[in-house]
Amino acid sequence: MGKFFIFISFLFYSVSGYSQNFTGKVLDENTKSSIPFASVYIMEIQTGEITDLNGEFKISNLIGSNINLQISSIGYKTLNVRINTSKIKSDTFYLEPSHIDLDEVVISGALSDIQSENVINIQSKTLVSLSTTSPLTLATAVSQIPGVDQITTASGIGKPVIRGLTGNRVVVYAQGIRIENQQWGAEHGLGVGEVGIEKVEVIKGPASLLYGADALGGVLYFIDERYATPEGLGG
Repeated sequence: MGKFFIFISFLFYSVSGYSQNFTGKVLDENTKSSIPFASVYIMEIQTGEITDLNGEFKISNLIGSNINLQISSIGYKTLNVRINTSKIKSDTFYLEPSHIDLDEVVISGALSDIQSENVINIQSKTLVSLSTTSPLTLATAVSQIPGVDQITTASGIGKPVIRGLTGNRVVVYAQGIRIENQQWGAEHGLGVGEVGIEKVEVIKGPASLLYGADALGGVLYFIDERYATPEGLGG
């Protein structure tokens, strides 16, 4: 029994002495800043580690001297490197940023047919073109679009009218969400200001039902202003 205990102890210390520990740090190649939560995958043992907030990681109890690391992070190119842990106990790895440029997406309708036969009726107007007469409210500016009118009971109160329908038969979208304001009561206006809005699209016909079953009259879809260009100023 004593010999068996000595053999097990000798085997344990042999494996412990042969195992390797490796520490590393993952940085951005351009800014030299740390990359937290990067994935470090060890190919030989099919397991890995995640870098901490400082971009550091530690791999313990490695068996063998050569390991293949695959380091990846969102927004960076994947790095594959081979390390000899018997000679190198710590190292710093630099990830190259990966830039993905997407082409502009253009959504257009079929304009080959005449408008009365086209199921998609979309009219787009910028607020600059609608504000030539300096309207007091956004509802007044929108009412200048052909086919759109308004019901007003006082200054600053305007309910849009499309194809003779108003209230809950006209759906309004701003900043990508549905605005539930002008449907209820005669004293409820559009409820959307002109600040931060670049243009408005008036959607009529069967295509308006894509925005809700109650959009029988049409849809007013307000589009936000574009961000300022990197070399310019805006407010």
